[in-house]
Amino acid sequence: MSLLARFEVTAYYGQVEISDPNKLDYPQFETGEERAVAIPDCIAVVTRNDREGPVTVEVWNQRLETDNVNLEPVYDGELTLSEARAVVGNTVGNEFYSIPLGRGRHRVKAFTSGAGERPEAVHFLVD
Repeated sequence: MSLLARFEVTAYYGQVEISDPNKLDYPQFETGEERAVAIPDCIAVVTRNDREGPVTVEVWNQRLETDNVNLEPVYDGELTLSEARAVVGNTVGNEFYSIPLGRGRHRVKAFTSGAGERPEAVHFLVD
């Protein structure tokens, strides 16, 4: 239905996340080939690294509206929030932006866009 937020994030170690602000752990990349990894309270998506410039992160609710953008789906699952907001950003850089979403479980789909295997944008669709 609408764009909830858009941020520019420094993607240290080539990843950005949407997560519970109170998370105690971080999902692990087991093989290095994953496009995204998740635990119940954090979803991390592979992006270009910080030396290549910031990554655009968008959070949408109900429907993505992206004209002329080739989106690649990389995750479809749930995110559990302990309070009425989520954060988007990068744990290593301690760079987070708050988004009001509501406490509880949310279905989240993540898409990437941009050049090749190291995307320059991540789009989260939250229901």
